[in-house]
Amino acid sequence: MKNVLFLFLLLSTSVSFSQLDEGVIQYSIDVEAADTSLQARQNAGLLHNSMMKIYFTKGLLRIDYKMGKITDMKMIIDYERNASLSLIENTQGKYAILKKADELEYPEKNDTNSTIKLFKATKKVLGYTCKKAVITNDGVETVYWYTEEIKIDFKGQQFFDKKIPGFPMVFTTIQGGMKMSYQVSNLVEFVEDKQEIFSTIPPSGYQVINQ
Repeated sequence: MKNVLFLFLLLSTSVSFSQLDEGVIQYSIDVEAADTSLQARQNAGLLHNSMMKIYFTKGLLRIDYKMGKITDMKMIIDYERNASLSLIENTQGKYAILKKADELEYPEKNDTNSTIKLFKATKKVLGYTCKKAVITNDGVETVYWYTEEIKIDFKGQQFFDKKIPGFPMVFTTIQGGMKMSYQVSNLVEFVEDKQEIFSTIPPSGYQVINQ
């Protein structure tokens, strides 16, 4: 369970110009084998149609992370009520994990061993001007295209390396023999059905685990 929850916490950030206080950000995730091994190709096939969606508004945060055919994960955090709900659905079943918001543990993403290289190249993503940065950590490179035109506050949570001077609209890395490319495919500045989207009540059909 801890490894699954850690995957949730790889995902979000903070930045610089127009402040967005509410919205929905959706990343499409393209996965392909980084080598020709059968295992890598099989794993890449299982991860087709992956996506990540982040909902945020005052005092509320939700992250949906779909890993192809492997697992579906959702994390909802209500800071004002000090409550959180994690929903995990995979081949082993459906699980709901309840915790207090202030008991959640987040991985530190400001690794002092990582290095960053900034480039002058730019490109447009959903109308936002993005610049290129490459983070290298333990020999692994992650390429980012970030924008300085928006700023999003996720309650102090930092899931990308703090060295990135903007909000990542596109990033690509290699993990476990697979090349994973994330790109913002939709960004809207409102959240519909907030009561349902940010509910921390476990839905029926899930095995509840209190931690």
